[in-house]
Amino acid sequence: MSRHGPLLWADEFDGPAGAPADPRTWQPETGGHGWGNAELQYYTGEPGNAALDGAGHLAITVRRSDPGLAAARYDGCRYTSARLITKGLKPVRYGLIEARIKVPGGRGIWPAFWLLGIDIGRVGWPACGEIDVMENFGTAPAWVYGTVHGPGYCGDGGIGGEHAAGARLADGFHAYAVHWEPDRIRWFFDGTLGSAGQIDVVSADHAGGLRPRLRSIGVLAD
Repeated sequence: MSRHGPLLWADEFDGPAGAPADPRTWQPETGGHGWGNAELQYYTGEPGNAALDGAGHLAITVRRSDPGLAAARYDGCRYTSARLITKGLKPVRYGLIEARIKVPGGRGIWPAFWLLGIDIGRVGWPACGEIDVMENFGTAPAWVYGTVHGPGYCGDGGIGGEHAAGARLADGFHAYAVHWEPDRIRWFFDGTLGSAGQIDVVSADHAGGLRPRLRSIGVLAD
């Protein structure tokens, strides 16, 4: 899509197959059960769950864990996956944030590309603020969702909308973006303003200082 202003950062995930994502930008966040989301997977820092594919993509892969390892290493979780974050490495405030992603298909998946306030360690969630650039649910394979969370408007009460892509998102790569401005946030799908549309920023204090994060299962992103 058309960009206004200088490009401040990009990652094309160039590198040999099996290599980790650039550690100067991305770090794995590890733990099980989704921090309150009742997820079935354990997020690891292992290359089997997140690595370059040698063709300009970052592959985030879900795997069924060995029952013995699930109990000993993965907090009882039957599956492993990866969550990559840029905490302390690439903070952003305002601008166009975009990723080209191919999501997996199938029931039970919940891929997402999202932004979370860098002060979460101090103020907690939802006070830190959150912008979900995109979420997709296996039960709605042709729909993408964009949401903002903050104090008084979080979880099921988050503010945002959804966009009907017209075909299964898992059938190919798509560009997901938000244009974050001081007074509004707009969602784009493949370069076009999506039907998730635009919202006025509810509280600039809680929409500031966000960082990009990836939380996905079986996703290819570049």
